[in-house]
Amino acid sequence: MGLSVRGRQIRAGFLMQRVLLTVMLGAIGGPLPFSVLVYLSPTGVHQILASPPLTDNSPQPERPQLSFATWWRGDFQRGVESWFGDRVEPRGRIVRLTNEVYYRLFAKSYMYNRTIVVGREGHLYELGYLKAYCRSADRLGRGGSASLLAKLSEVLPMLERSDRWLLFLLTPSKPVIMPEFLPRGVCDGLPASLAERARFLTSLRSAGIPVIDGPGVTQTMKVSDPLPPFPRGGTHWSRLVGARVSTTVMEAAKRRSGRDMGQLSVDPPRWNAAPTGADIDLARLLNLWRPPLDYPAPSVAWRCGPTAAGRDTRLVAVGGSFLEQVLEPIAACALFGRIDYYNYYDKWRREWPGRRILPVDRAAIRWQEELSRPTVVLLELNESSIIGNGAPHLELFLDDLRVALR
Repeated sequence: MGLSVRGRQIRAGFLMQRVLLTVMLGAIGGPLPFSVLVYLSPTGVHQILASPPLTDNSPQPERPQLSFATWWRGDFQRGVESWFGDRVEPRGRIVRLTNEVYYRLFAKSYMYNRTIVVGREGHLYELGYLKAYCRSADRLGRGGSASLLAKLSEVLPMLERSDRWLLFLLTPSKPVIMPEFLPRGVCDGLPASLAERARFLTSLRSAGIPVIDGPGVTQTMKVSDPLPPFPRGGTHWSRLVGARVSTTVMEAAKRRSGRDMGQLSVDPPRWNAAPTGADIDLARLLNLWRPPLDYPAPSVAWRCGPTAAGRDTRLVAVGGSFLEQVLEPIAACALFGRIDYYNYYDKWRREWPGRRILPVDRAAIRWQEELSRPTVVLLELNESSIIGNGAPHLELFLDDLRVALR
């Protein structure tokens, strides 16, 4: 007697489960022999077989340590997942192929924690700057920067009592400077960015804070230059704009201190150079087979004129990633005896000479001693922070200075 209908259904269900289990085990176990082959192969063969890294600048996960405690807490299991996923082959190639499909067909990217937004004509934007730009005027509160202004006003005279000069650099946001390439309909209201920037700059100047209007300088360059101030594949201003702002910083330091701390000039650029460095930072993070680097960028070259007064002076810079392009030519020209760049104050510190990156221990910093020689203190804030999360890193730095300099 044959099986009943119910029996055949049960048997088919078991068969389907076995098929699915076999497929799953094959998908998991299939790449393992190839992964072993890749990582045991000689260097030359390894370079051919191995997948490209998932990102250009992220450190690889460390191999987790197995112990009873790490197993009990689940640390080992979580660590194995990321460590194994980073090494299994050919994951990197599959990820790049998938990214290519999403980018070419749908103008989407899931890399960089899904924070890359593809605008018109391929211009890339970062989601954080875009959210700040789209906050409309009727949803903004006033006085969000009052605490920062109060602390700046208090610390300014403390610093400038003896050969310590404060400069405040406001940097631009790509959506504010270049809204014409934003995705259509990206904001549901009238952006308030320009009004908030103007109000903030007025408040700084009224408080006597020496300020460099980076957005204003950048907007002027946008009008006069043949290429936009933000590259198509970058989230920061171009390396050329950053270098030009470097000259503005040096001029402001000379005016504020009355000392010639060195000359810095930027050569007239070529407008057809290949984009490199910060000019392609978001394009690289797309992690594609063929990154969209087919756009011109301005060349960057500068001339140095260091002085004894500058080399006797220290530069302490506190702020975000826009400072990288500003400090690049200043450090290359060795215009200051020492430069310390504090990324968001307590994230990490880069020092010149040497370009070493070091951790920051706020409790171990003795600011009264650190500022014992002539020092320029350069604070940077992006305009997106005015209507975004504010400037907690600058306030933290100013709090520490206030305690140390009393």
